[in-house]
Parts: sequence; structure tokens; C-alpha cells
Amino acid sequence: TAEEVALLKLTGTLLGFVHPEKLKQVGSIPLNTTTSVAARTAVTKRSEALNNFTATKHASVFEAVNLNKTKPKIIQKLMSVPVMGVAGVVGVIQICRKGTTPQDAGPDFTNTEVQKLLGFANHLAKCFK
Repeated sequence: TAEEVALLKLTGTLLGFVHPEKLKQVGSIPLNTTTSVAARTAVTKRSEALNNFTATKHASVFEAVNLNKTKPKIIQKLMSVPVMGVAGVVGVIQICRKGTTPQDAGPDFTNTEVQKLLGFANHLAKCFK
């Protein structure tokens, strides 16, 4: 399985990638877009696990960027949590599992894992300045 972490910072009405570095140049995600899980997470302030990500309507422009030298794999499973600061959402953290099939990508994300990631996001909020 291939796992990747994405950190996005909210600036005004745009989510921009902080990590992976390569995605910074690709562009930002407007909060009003209807095809972005990250934008939905920021707007609703709700965490979610999508264990059938390929069936979820989503923008695939960032997914198409090859982050390493190997053949790109498809995001099959995704956890997305808001990073909450004192004044509200300051960013989004996403972890994905990639593979050629959902089975190849590894086990489904659990509610426990989502809660752990949310706890981590709360500790990370002070870094989003």
C-alpha cells in the first residue's frame, strides 16, 4: 500500500497545499467548490473517512500529479479532518491510501483512526499561522 499525507492551509477563501511540496505549484482549492473533499471538510468542519473514494465526486487535478518516481496509483481510501484554530478552521489534513484496487490499497480507515487524526490536527493547529 502507498499512503500519503496532505496538509492544506486556509488563506481567505482558498485552501493551499503546505505538504506535499509538489502540490503547492498546482494551485489552490476554493472553499465554494463542490468537487473537493478538502473544501467540504473545511466548510462543514466535519471529519470523514471515505473508504470508497473512487465513487466519490472529487476534483482529480491534484491526484494526477506524480509525487514519486513510481507509476502513480489511484486514491482508493481517504480520511479528511479539519484543523481548528481559535477563530475556526485554519486548514485540513488528509491521509490517503493508494492502490490499483481498494483491496490493494489496504484496510479501510476506521472511526478510531479518524478520531486519532482529529486529535493530532488539534495539536497541529498552532503551527498553521
